[in-house]
Amino acid sequence: MKDLKHTQGEWIAKQINLYTSIKPFRVYKGTKIICNLVSYDRFNKEANAKLIAAAPDLLEILKDLIKQIEYPLRSLFDNNGQMIAKPNISKAIELIKKATE
Repeated sequence: MKDLKHTQGEWIAKQINLYTSIKPFRVYKGTKIICNLVSYDRFNKEANAKLIAAAPDLLEILKDLIKQIEYPLRSLFDNNGQMIAKPNISKAIELIKKATE
């Protein structure tokens, strides 16, 4: 899989106060601004910011899941048929919650 070019690391969504009626959200990696979300849609902008902030984590877990599906015998079981690595299903569920709640 080709390396993707994006800002690495955990992204965090925060609402910022610009002393206006529109309360935008920013997505940060540390102190670096990844993006600004300014919208009159007050119902969806926080959800959109959370989804954008979760993108790097979602990408990583999907890459791991693909590896486990591509090579299931090597990544999940030893030579005796014993499971040695569980798929990252629980991590994927956790990240989906992070992106949507």
